[in-house]
Amino acid sequence: MVTGASRGIGRSIATIFGEPGVKVVCAARSQEQGQTVVDEIWANGGEAVFIRTDCSSAEEVKALVDAAVSQYGGLDGMVSIGQELLKLFQNQLF
Repeated sequence: MVTGASRGIGRSIATIFGEPGVKVVCAARSQEQGQTVVDEIWANGGEAVFIRTDCSSAEEVKALVDAAVSQYGGLDGMVSIGQELLKLFQNQLF
């Protein structure tokens, strides 16, 4: 799972992870840009889904993880780009 997957470093990481044989869950706020990344991964022989997510929302992050587990049966790793998810965890933990 890659958050911030619609552009920049997140997009690059998602497309590299999207090499054939790796299933990628791409998450970002921009549906259009995120779907473009997913389409690119599929075009290069990989497998991916896009889930629109605002990582500043605990409910949306939980829904993202639930969707990833539902889609692929588990979650083997996560890359979080940006500060929103970190802020969310800090607020939950401290």
